[in-house]
Amino acid sequence: MNERFDEPSLPALPQRVRRPLMALWVSLAVHGALIGLIQVAPSGAPAGGSIVLQARLDPAVSPAETPPDPEPDPSLQPSPTLKPTEILGAAPPVPPVAPAPELPAATAVPPPAAPPVEPPRPALAIDSGVDLTYYTARELDQPPTARGTIDPAYPPEADRARVSGRVRLQVKVEADGRVSDVDVVESTPAGVFDASAIEAFRAARFNPAQKGGRPVRALMLIEVSYDWEGRP
Repeated sequence: MNERFDEPSLPALPQRVRRPLMALWVSLAVHGALIGLIQVAPSGAPAGGSIVLQARLDPAVSPAETPPDPEPDPSLQPSPTLKPTEILGAAPPVPPVAPAPELPAATAVPPPAAPPVEPPRPALAIDSGVDLTYYTARELDQPPTARGTIDPAYPPEADRARVSGRVRLQVKVEADGRVSDVDVVESTPAGVFDASAIEAFRAARFNPAQKGGRPVRALMLIEVSYDWEGRP
């Protein structure tokens, strides 16, 4: 028995729909033919025997349209690898610098030794040949004598008050005749004639005292009298 399958006409369909439908019709036609062959036994088959046909039906699938390979994205392309000598901004290799030749070490010259510093002498140090003793009139061979007249001024207050008095002084005379110190030992009335007497004897100059044929220091006690009635 031969069965004929006519391919049905397909209405005008889009190309993308018509291809799958045609593949489906072809698959159905093949399946129908195989089923008919299995049910009809051939006349030349031996008695009592059967012919077993094994068939595997695979659906006819139209080959899918393979999309064209996408163009490579330039932004996704791997960046070229730069060699060490091609790195941007890298400084060119510097050739090794030969070490400078070592100079012979200079011989250190010790600084000249400073002269020994003489320790400062004490301010009060005086040669031992100078006699620092103040001798009294009894110890001297010759007492100091004034080189000029010593005339103390009469204080104006005492002159207006017609007051008389006296002042006793202790005077230190140096070996060169200068007066180094004047102190009031006693005065009457107290404090009236002191300043006048001290000023007069501080300004005085003396011939130095003598002891053993050389000038020495002297300590003198001098009394100065102020007489209002007897003064010139």
